[in-house]
Amino acid sequence: MEINLIPRARRLVERLGGLPFSAWPHEILDASRRIASPPPPALPENFRRLPHDAETIARDVDYAVFNAQAYRGFLEQAGDTLDGAWLLELGPGRNFGVMLTLACMGARVAVADRFLAPWEDDYHGRFYAALRQRIDRESIGQSLAPLDAVIAARDYPSAVLMRTTAGGEDLSAFSDGQFDAVFSNAVFEHVRDHARVFAELWRLTRPGGYGSHQVDFRDHRALERPLELLLLAPKRYRRTFDEYFGECGCQLRPREMSQLFECAGFHLLTQERPRQVDEAYFAGFLPRLRASRSAYREWPAEALRDLEVRYVVRKPS
Repeated sequence: MEINLIPRARRLVERLGGLPFSAWPHEILDASRRIASPPPPALPENFRRLPHDAETIARDVDYAVFNAQAYRGFLEQAGDTLDGAWLLELGPGRNFGVMLTLACMGARVAVADRFLAPWEDDYHGRFYAALRQRIDRESIGQSLAPLDAVIAARDYPSAVLMRTTAGGEDLSAFSDGQFDAVFSNAVFEHVRDHARVFAELWRLTRPGGYGSHQVDFRDHRALERPLELLLLAPKRYRRTFDEYFGECGCQLRPREMSQLFECAGFHLLTQERPRQVDEAYFAGFLPRLRASRSAYREWPAEALRDLEVRYVVRKPS
């Protein structure tokens, strides 16, 4: 999308004209971030028209199969079995392929998303047909019946997949201790109230149950500048979060999220940290953070370097 910077630059100059020099650095930084960032979307990503070309379908099938097999391996390593297990995925995205693949493996499955993706024939019909072919060809599951039911209905029968259109702060559609495991992939960075979400996860996870949650802590507006969101003052951050439907990412840092899991009652089993900030970018970012109005301006540098963490948690028996 092409952005016309001239009117923005003119407004910046006009605003600076009446400001004392001491106010210029913050004003310039705030304006430059607004100019550099893409405008807020008109709709949440799950409600936008989905591409349905062969390459996209194949990539999404690969993703669904890979993650379903990874989750099965995770449960088997924990000593649990998929057969009859209740599994929940938070924020499944534009399709429910991961959970439906697990249903074909014998699990009982559910999804929750405050922006639950609606059915689109051009995309979902092709995607689930391709996923069915893959599972059948590679003998991945026990039964194709869950996908057959979805394809025939062009919808998601409740007997195959439980769904709720709700954010993680309110998962009252599910019972206490219902789930053996809860999964999410790049979801918790889009959450406003993490304490409430983790309290709900605690409630609906059975004693001895598990959670596997990958969190992407980058600024999603511009992944090549992954920490820019931290420069915003608290009030500006909250406004930006709402404007982007939470899809900009969150300011919360990995150690804060670890503490929130523990405060909810979970045991942190592992914290994998596969991605750290580029040092050249970080060297230029840190002075800007120190000069900002951010709540993170005095944080130690080492606490800001991790950009992605996979948390494995367990509810005590």
